[in-house]
Amino acid sequence: MSLHSVDLSYATYLLVAPLQEFITRGVFQGTIQRLMVGRFNWLWAVLLTSFLFGMFHIHESIVLGLTSISFSTLWGLMYVRHRTIVGISLSHFLIGNWAGVIGFWPLLTVF
Repeated sequence: MSLHSVDLSYATYLLVAPLQEFITRGVFQGTIQRLMVGRFNWLWAVLLTSFLFGMFHIHESIVLGLTSISFSTLWGLMYVRHRTIVGISLSHFLIGNWAGVIGFWPLLTVF
């Protein structure tokens, strides 16, 4: 697999990934967790937010939607543990750009 050329969209993702994480974790997941009651409110908040995150990506493909749900669950659990979006945003940026540079995005958008 050859490396794809890096263009302006990779630099733009430096702004997009933290913005997505702020809205997804800081706003939605945090609000859902505060509004829900019970011992596992954090788990429900992570799962609901992850499915919502996946739904915003499913227009590209079902595979990308499912992949987004998987990574969103991981990032949601990281947010529950650390209560900051800094590391999550960095992870989102690096994984998203890495997938593009190695040519993985076209595979995610096939189906």
